[in-house]
Amino acid sequence: MSLGHEEACPQGLSSSEALLHERSAIAAAANAPEMTAGSDPTTETVSRTAGATSSEAAEARRNSATLPHMGDRIRRALEGFYAFLEQPLFLWTRPILLVLLVPLVLGLTKPLWHLEMEAPQYRNGLSLDVYAHTVVGGHDGKDIAEINILNHYIGMKKLDRAAFTELDWLPFGFGVLALLLVRVAVLGNVRALVDLAALVGYFAGFGLFRFVFKLRSYGYDLASDAPIKVEPFMPVIWGTKQIGNFTTHARPALGAYLIAAFALGVILLTLFHLIEGRRRARRAQATPEKAEA
Repeated sequence: MSLGHEEACPQGLSSSEALLHERSAIAAAANAPEMTAGSDPTTETVSRTAGATSSEAAEARRNSATLPHMGDRIRRALEGFYAFLEQPLFLWTRPILLVLLVPLVLGLTKPLWHLEMEAPQYRNGLSLDVYAHTVVGGHDGKDIAEINILNHYIGMKKLDRAAFTELDWLPFGFGVLALLLVRVAVLGNVRALVDLAALVGYFAGFGLFRFVFKLRSYGYDLASDAPIKVEPFMPVIWGTKQIGNFTTHARPALGAYLIAAFALGVILLTLFHLIEGRRRARRAQATPEKAEA
């Protein structure tokens, strides 16, 4: 029995040492499963990493499924809106467009801008009106000559019809807008109304910019050899301004308000059609989604 035990022990160890070695080996074997299962930090790290990777993969799958769905919704909304642009105008808007022709035509016959100048030496004051096609002075046209005399003393350019080159094309532009308005009211669709509104906005904005720029050139481009030296100034466009002993009053006239009513009417009708088109596109988008559900 002792001979068999000695053969199973490592060589060079006594019986007592061999017995201690066996007990240590048995204890290590008993503790090894517990360490592997519950206390190995490497195993826990690997498990957490695998869980995080699985969550990221699931999130990526959800995003990849959502993006095509959003793209389909946007595509259907745009297709519905573009289809609405090709639809005819709402029936009740056509007579309103024709009615808007009245303030546009009347605006050509009324003054667009009015100017008055007051000074002690002019008891009745001086005035002028700017129309879409001409410039008219007050007191049967005599005031323009007096204003030009005053402007000469401070080095300002002469006020006359030839200087306002914008008035050469302004009536033509209003005529084109009137023809387009009639065409849209009779034959046009929503897209044609949008085009008309864009032209009206551009025409009104450009005309106002040119008028302000022209007035600024009169106040800033003063002759250096003028008898009376004044600082360059911006002439009043709307309101009151004191220049020397003259009090100047300026304001938009009736023609400007009539044309503004025409432009505002066209833009409001266009916005109404666009808002309604968006609502219809949303309803068309929601219908396929309900069918799919």
